[in-house]
Amino acid sequence: MKKGWRPDLRYAALFAGLLAMEIFIALYVRDDFVRPLVGDALVIVLLYAFFRIFIHRPMPFLPLLILLFAAAVEVSQVFDLVGKLGLGDSKFFRTLLGSTFDPWDLVFYGLTALGLGLFERHRKGRAGSGRS
Repeated sequence: MKKGWRPDLRYAALFAGLLAMEIFIALYVRDDFVRPLVGDALVIVLLYAFFRIFIHRPMPFLPLLILLFAAAVEVSQVFDLVGKLGLGDSKFFRTLLGSTFDPWDLVFYGLTALGLGLFERHRKGRAGSGRS
């Protein structure tokens, strides 16, 4: 009998925990390191965990795709996308999409995606050996 599809609850729990951390950081942390850099890097892992809830097979390019998406959002800040969409008065959208370009964000995104890429490579090796 063929099993039905099920979400990966490990990644759902990771996603929920990271989302709670991101909300906490956005609401309560006002510093020059955790909020702007660590919080942004956690977004990469948050997105990865979200997709992993639904995608169970190894996807070596997933971290790269997430990195490209995050980089596009970061670069959109140069062009004031939030303002051009008429959302500049919304604190929610300014926080979600960002309003200030910072090249260090791209560095942290890249380092985080690299770490996830190494994790994917390890995951693929384990899946090939019969373990997952």
